Amino acid sequence: MKRDGCESRPGSPRIEPADFGVLSPEVCMPAVGQGAIAVECRLKDTEAGDLLAPLDDAETRTAIVAERALLRHWRRLPGPSGRVARIERGEIVLDACVCSVTDCNTKQRATAPPDQAAQLGEHMARVLIEAGAQSILEEVSRQRG
Repeated sequence: MKRDGCESRPGSPRIEPADFGVLSPEVCMPAVGQGAIAVECRLKDTEAGDLLAPLDDAETRTAIVAERALLRHWRRLPGPSGRVARIERGEIVLDACVCSVTDCNTKQRATAPPDQAAQLGEHMARVLIEAGAQSILEEVSRQRG
């Protein structure tokens, strides 16, 4: 049997749904916006905007604002990194890391009020640079050529 590019042969072990698990951000930090769904409409299309408004989740939007603010600082030095933001006890919490080939010892956490999500992302960029992320990203860029 062949499905989605995977082959199943008689006698080969089957992979069952129970064999999979959820990777927590402590184990595998996601990329910016991973898991968030976005729906867009034209700014002046108020009818579509009104129809889509109930789909807006303020906590998800706030988290994405923080994550994207951090990402803007890494555009000039792309590399292996992860970040995840969420609301906890009324504050936005942003976890982020930049990884080398051998480890990911730059993991950092910062918090702020939800209305300061963009500033939190910018702050986290500075915190990661102070923790050594700049040199990791430069090394990754050199290795990629």
